[in-house]
Amino acid sequence: MKRLLRWFPYLGLVVLGLAIAVRSAEHDGLGLLSIPDPPVLDLEGYEPSPHAHSVSGQVLAMEGVPLAEVLVMTQSEGELIWTHSDLEGRFELTNLDAGPLTVTLARRAQDRRTYEVVAPNAQLELLYDPPVSEPPTLPEIEESELTGEILAAIAGRGLLGYEVQLIPVLPPETIGAPIPVRTLVGADRRFLFSKLLHGEYRLRLLPPWAVGGTWPNLIGEDQGVIVHGAASKTLALQQSCGEISGRLIDVEGDEVVGALVRVTPKDRTDRPWIPVLSSASGQFQVLDLPPGLYSLRVEAGEDRYIEEVRVHPGETSRVDVRPIRLRSGGQ
Repeated sequence: MKRLLRWFPYLGLVVLGLAIAVRSAEHDGLGLLSIPDPPVLDLEGYEPSPHAHSVSGQVLAMEGVPLAEVLVMTQSEGELIWTHSDLEGRFELTNLDAGPLTVTLARRAQDRRTYEVVAPNAQLELLYDPPVSEPPTLPEIEESELTGEILAAIAGRGLLGYEVQLIPVLPPETIGAPIPVRTLVGADRRFLFSKLLHGEYRLRLLPPWAVGGTWPNLIGEDQGVIVHGAASKTLALQQSCGEISGRLIDVEGDEVVGALVRVTPKDRTDRPWIPVLSSASGQFQVLDLPPGLYSLRVEAGEDRYIEEVRVHPGETSRVDVRPIRLRSGGQ
C-alpha cells in the first residue's frame, strides 16, 4: 500500500502528459505528412467520346400494346448497331454518335418502319404496326360441263374402261389455275366432266391397264391441247394407236398355245407393254400401241423369236413368225 502511494504523483504526471498530447494532435495532427488537394482541371474545349451516346425507349403497336421481339437497328459511323425489344417492348441502343440517326424496326416477314431520332434520347416511343396489304384478287372461278366421245383408231374396238385425263397447262402454283381431273370412258365410248374448271388442258387417253398412270398416251399430238370455256362443245377425240398381231405354229404345223409375247418400244426399253399369251388357235394380239418402232419377242418352249415391227396409227401390223421349235432337235 505504501508503494502504491509512493507512485501516485508520477501517475498524475503521466495522465497530464497524455492529455496535452491529444490536445496538440487535434490542432496540429500527428506529425504525419499532409496530402495536398487534387489539382483543378481546366475542361474548356473538352468533348466526350463521339460514341458515348445512346437511345432507348419502347416499341408499341398502334393500340399502345408493347411489341416484343422487334428488331431495332441503326448505323453509327458505318457500324450496324442492333437489339431486340423485350417483353415490355423496351430497347436500348448504345455506343452511338450524337445527333440525328435513322432507326429501323423490323419483325419477321412484315414491312419495315424507319424513324429519324436524335441521340441521346431515353424517351422514345416508336409505333410499329405494319400496314396489312390488300389480298390478291382471285379470278372468279368458272366451271361448266364437258362431254366428249372417243373415236376408236380401229373400227369395232371397244373403249370401255379407258381413262381420259385433263392436265392443266398452267403450273399448279398459278393463282386461278385449274386442277388435273380424270374420268372413265363408257361402253358407248363417251365420257363426261360434270363441273370442269375453265382453262387450257393437255389431253391423255390411257388404256385400262394403265389407268391412274401417265403413259401410254393414245391421243395424237395434233389434238393434245384443248381450251374449255362456257362456249365449249362436245369433244370428238380420235384415238391414235395401232396394234400387232400374228399366229404361232410349230414345225409340225400345229398351233402353239400359251406362248409368251412381249412388246417393247425401241426408244423406251424401260416401258414394256403388258405381255400376252397366244390363244388356242395360236393367235396373239397386242393392242393400244402408239405409232413407232417396237421390238417383238416370242418365247415358247426352248425357242426364242425376235423381230422389229413398225406400228402405224389405225392399222394392224401382222407378223409372220417362222415355225416355232418347241424342243431341241431329235426330241
